[in-house]
Amino acid sequence: MKNIKLHNVLLCRLIIYFPFFAPFFASLLLRIASLRFTVFGTAIIIILSVYAVIYGTINIVTVITSIGALHKIKMWKMSRTWYKSKKNGTEAPEVEKRILSRCRIYGDEYEVLNSSLKPSGLFYSVRRVVNLFLSCVEKYSIVYTVKHLDRSKYNDILSSARANSDMLHIPDKLAREHFKDNKRVGKAISVIIISETMDAEVTDCIYKLRELNGINCFLPCIYVAKDLKYYVNTLCIIKGSVCKIAFKHIKKTVFGNKLSIKENDERLPYDDLRFSPNLTIGEFKSRTSSGIMPTKEKKAAKRLKNREVAFVGNNVCCKINDEFVICPMEEKSMSGTARV
Repeated sequence: MKNIKLHNVLLCRLIIYFPFFAPFFASLLLRIASLRFTVFGTAIIIILSVYAVIYGTINIVTVITSIGALHKIKMWKMSRTWYKSKKNGTEAPEVEKRILSRCRIYGDEYEVLNSSLKPSGLFYSVRRVVNLFLSCVEKYSIVYTVKHLDRSKYNDILSSARANSDMLHIPDKLAREHFKDNKRVGKAISVIIISETMDAEVTDCIYKLRELNGINCFLPCIYVAKDLKYYVNTLCIIKGSVCKIAFKHIKKTVFGNKLSIKENDERLPYDDLRFSPNLTIGEFKSRTSSGIMPTKEKKAAKRLKNREVAFVGNNVCCKINDEFVICPMEEKSMSGTARV
């Protein structure tokens, strides 16, 4: 059990969360066997309930941390450097036509600003959310069509998208009332760019999520007709509820609510080295249950002298004056190097 890696998300969730649901399942099985209200059945339910309370008290940090860590790994497994879709065709005009038709289904069309980078369409809708920090989220879909996309034009398109979204100034009546009552209204801006060709350096910009602040999100999605590929940052979901809404909106309007990952096996780089997918459940529990510094690293801290470095498991430990620094390390077997 302890050697199962976090990469197996469903199995890890069953192992970590099952003790909480054990009393319920036992009660259900005993009811089927007509032993629920007997002394034997009552004793089993009481024992499992006490065990669930003790387990939850001891492993509360592990359970809470696992919710975010396993969700991030699940999203990472779905992420790809590029996607393909058969629902939109191949040629740029055909793709543009189908995306615009879906945008009209999921939002109201508005006039765009007359500028050098004029969008093909600007669409708006509002989603009410049950959230401690937000009352509703405005969803914008802004579609652009260009012949060639480079970094400069990419940045100009994002600036144009921001100007067009600011121009509307909350057309929805309920969202306007929330804004006037000083309730927080989020913005999920989906910038859809259809291009014949694209410079390779633009792909680095796509995966850097643009945020105006904590409740507003710019999420670009690019289609390159030459390669028949779509580029979008699917890891944005873990950044917050507004980014999640922006991604779901792109999934509906661009991919027809179906994102295929069969054509490409290359995932986006996993940036959280604290809880990597190759970590076992045993290592995950020891890291979360032993506080900020795991047991092995605590022992290393006592032995290290000032400015001395030691390798402990998958971590690089260093002591500087009275401070102890731990840096997670990811080994790259093919090149014989490591990333810290």
